[in-house]
Amino acid sequence: GGYTFEIDEDDNEISLDTDWRANKVSVLARVPRRADVELQTVNDGELFISNITGNIELYNTNGPITAKNISGSVIAESINDTIDVSFGQVDGGQASSFESINGDLYLRIPARAGVEVHLDSSQGEIYSDFEVEIVPTEKKVQRNESGSGTSIRIENVIVARINGGGPAIRLKTLHGDIHILKTE
Repeated sequence: GGYTFEIDEDDNEISLDTDWRANKVSVLARVPRRADVELQTVNDGELFISNITGNIELYNTNGPITAKNISGSVIAESINDTIDVSFGQVDGGQASSFESINGDLYLRIPARAGVEVHLDSSQGEIYSDFEVEIVPTEKKVQRNESGSGTSIRIENVIVARINGGGPAIRLKTLHGDIHILKTE
């Protein structure tokens, strides 16, 4: 069967699209090691990125996200699958965030890296290879009143420092576990 594959470039931004829904289409793209990258896919796609230094944004609906040997900031969101990010080096000035509704989160950092993790797993477990220093926090309560009623949002996260702290990394999942693992 035939399908359409469309590639557009505008001001050094490249977008790819295909209308073939019956099977997966694999795309291998090589970019400079130092690059800002934004990738997104929907419905049974898999995002894999490696060996990049820069600001990285990864969005996947109904599929996993894997990032290996990353240096820089990572924003990763997956609705229904796992997020697995391995930092080769933790950049001192960049915050990162990983969020999944129905997936496990894996944060892999060098054994000597210092980070401050903000952990939120409503119905899952939290595991760490590191000794952590828990930072006392208070619940954040937001109350919004409008003509249609009142909404109340309560947020309670665990804040922990690893190796004295460092850049903030937010890990949030509703129905998944959080794993913080050492790498060499």
